[in-house]
Amino acid sequence: MSQSDYIRYKRVANELSNQAKNLDPVIGAGKYVDYKAFTLENTIINNKQSFTKLQPKSSVNIFGMQFNTKPACSTFKLCSDTNTRVNRKPLSGVQIYSLPIPVKIRHKLADELNVCNYC
Repeated sequence: MSQSDYIRYKRVANELSNQAKNLDPVIGAGKYVDYKAFTLENTIINNKQSFTKLQPKSSVNIFGMQFNTKPACSTFKLCSDTNTRVNRKPLSGVQIYSLPIPVKIRHKLADELNVCNYC
């Protein structure tokens, strides 16, 4: 893991430590991708044996970083129960029941069209 990846990892971990305070009710696409990547990095564990260096049984390797135990970072809900995230705020009644205003467009008849008289 490069230094910039490590700094990004620490920044996202800090943002997700207090989700109710740090996250907006509507999350932008770039931030969502960062939170999704962070959650997947911490939940998917590689069970293959690594012969590059010896590791104690209690350590976990997450993208080249060795943790003594699985990090106790807060997770970000990805697919199910997203309505129970702590940063969500309920919509007001106006926003829930808003519908577009129907506009009737009257079609022009053939004699109402702009036709060139020189043709």
